[in-house]
Amino acid sequence: MITTIKLYSNKFAPLVTFFEGEFDRVKRKSAVGRVGDASFRLRLDSEKATETNLQHYNRVEILEDGVVKFVGYIVKKEINLDTVDLKCKGLVGILQKRVLSGDY
Repeated sequence: MITTIKLYSNKFAPLVTFFEGEFDRVKRKSAVGRVGDASFRLRLDSEKATETNLQHYNRVEILEDGVVKFVGYIVKKEINLDTVDLKCKGLVGILQKRVLSGDY
């Protein structure tokens, strides 16, 4: 199974694609009738791990063998010494938070 992670701006303009080996610790969970969650870790020495690409509320797609398995948005960043852990909520979850223009 080949996993790919695509990041988009909050308006779904393509930003960057991460391929196998450029991320790790990918976790997805979902339940019927609930908003799904996902998380993954990126190395900060990657040229793709920029402030623009990793902004809160940027959109995230996780694909397995080319099939979209998760669509959501970034809600939390935890920066460590040489890595960043990203936590995401399923796109349906955006309706649970009032998003204002100043949030971007």
